[in-house]
Amino acid sequence: MSWIRAKGDTVFLKVWLQTKASKLCVDGVLGDALKVKVTAAPIEGKANKQLCRALAKWLQIPAAQVNLKSGQKSRQKLISVTGLKLDEVETRLLSQDR
Repeated sequence: MSWIRAKGDTVFLKVWLQTKASKLCVDGVLGDALKVKVTAAPIEGKANKQLCRALAKWLQIPAAQVNLKSGQKSRQKLISVTGLKLDEVETRLLSQDR
């Protein structure tokens, strides 16, 4: 899938972020990105923080293993995940779908 790739021990995710949603959830794959809805507003990095915390929860890993690599002020994000294999990340995130 084009929204997820691995390089060494790190898995990279392309995320399309929808802020101020009615609920926090994975909303499927949109083009070449995983669509994630967060309830936080994109003010002072709150939506980015909620996104990283939610991904860590869904992946069942410590929050320190999920990092925003690029897209701090964009809907399009690049997230790095350490400590899991690509297929584990894919399975866990897609099982959160809606």
